[in-house]
Amino acid sequence: MELIITYLSDGVEAVHQVGSNAIIMNKKVLESLLTSSKNRSERNAHIFSILLREYIRSLGVLDEVDIKKLAVKVVEEALGEDHKAYRIIPKLFQEEYKNLEGEIEQRQDKDFKYVEDFDRENAHYIA
Repeated sequence: MELIITYLSDGVEAVHQVGSNAIIMNKKVLESLLTSSKNRSERNAHIFSILLREYIRSLGVLDEVDIKKLAVKVVEEALGEDHKAYRIIPKLFQEEYKNLEGEIEQRQDKDFKYVEDFDRENAHYIA
């Protein structure tokens, strides 16, 4: 799985195109999280939640309700109910970002950042 960070339309946190091997994360969302007043563990939980949702989608689960249920189950079993991501995932992501500080100006980005070795340990299945 590859991770690409670039500017996407407002309201889009991240996307995975069915059949592709990449998650594209909205740079505006990432910048907003990094400049917010949230502490590091809260920011990481938000980023993890976004990426987990798209990763589940990359596995072929396309129904949003099913994605949220599976994401909650994954976090509950892997991280526990006391983890911040456990409380974030069931909520609508748009509501979570309304309270972020550090508004990012509107801009179009022709450049993108390709995150190397994002999922290196699982790359052996790609021919």
